[in-house]
Amino acid sequence: MDNLLEKITSPAMISSAFLIVAAAVVLFIFQKLLHRYLNKAEVKERLYGKKETHIKLIGNVLKSAVVLITVIAVLQMNGINVSSLIAGLGIASAIAGLALQDMLKDLIMGTNIISDEFFVIGDVVRYKDIEGKVIAFTLKTTKLENISTGDIVTVCNRNISEMTRISGRFVIELPLYYEEDPQKIDGVLEPLCQAVNKMEKVKECQYLGISQLNDSSVVYKIFVGCAPEEKYIVKRQIFQMAYRWLREAGIGFPYPHMDVHLKREEAVSAASDR
Repeated sequence: MDNLLEKITSPAMISSAFLIVAAAVVLFIFQKLLHRYLNKAEVKERLYGKKETHIKLIGNVLKSAVVLITVIAVLQMNGINVSSLIAGLGIASAIAGLALQDMLKDLIMGTNIISDEFFVIGDVVRYKDIEGKVIAFTLKTTKLENISTGDIVTVCNRNISEMTRISGRFVIELPLYYEEDPQKIDGVLEPLCQAVNKMEKVKECQYLGISQLNDSSVVYKIFVGCAPEEKYIVKRQIFQMAYRWLREAGIGFPYPHMDVHLKREEAVSAASDR
C-alpha cells in the first residue's frame, strides 16, 4: 500500500497527470473555438465546400497529433524509452497492421477522396441507391443525409469506390391523352412554367413540349433546375401544380384500360343457353 502511494504521489505521476489534464483542456478549447468559428454565418458562406472539408480535416489531424505527443511525453516521464520500445515492436506492428488493415484502408481512401476531389462537404452525391448531402467527412468515414428521408448514413471510406455528384437539374414528364389538343395543352403548361420560375427554390424552368409518342399517351416534358437537396420537394410541388392546372382546364390523364372481346361462337352459345 505504501509503495502504491509513493508511486501515485511521485513527481513523474503528478507531472503525467498534469500533462494529460493540460492536453485535455487544450483539445476542449480548440474544439470549442473551431466549432464557434465554423458556425458563424459569414464564415459558413465563405468556407462552404472544399475549404470547410479541409479545415475540419486539419482539426482532426491536430487533435490526433496532440494525443500522440501527450502519450509519448507521459511514457518518457515514467522512464519508458519510447525509441527502444518502437524498435522492439516489429512483430507486434505486423500483427497490429493485419488487425487494423480496415482502418488503414479507410485512411488511404480518405486521402484519395481529398486529393482527387471526389466530393466536399455540402455536395449532394449518389452512393449506391442513396442520394444524400455530405454533412461530415474524416479520413475514416463520410456522413450523408438522405435528401428524400432525412436519414443519416455513415459510410466507411474504404467502401467508397465511386460516387456521383448530383445536380439539381431534372425532367418532369406528363403523359396525356392523344385526343387532347396540343395547342390547348401548350396554353396550360407554358404559363405553368412561368409560375414555377417565380418559385423561391427554382433556378430555372423551361417547357420543352412533346417528347414522346407512347402507345396510349403523348408525353410532354418540362425541364427544371434547383438546388440538389431541394430536388424532391420542388418536384412534388410542380406535380401538384401541373395536376391541378390541367384538371381545371379539363385535360385528363390516361390510365390503363382493358378491353374484353368474346368470340362469336361463345356469344351465340351463351345466348342459346338462355
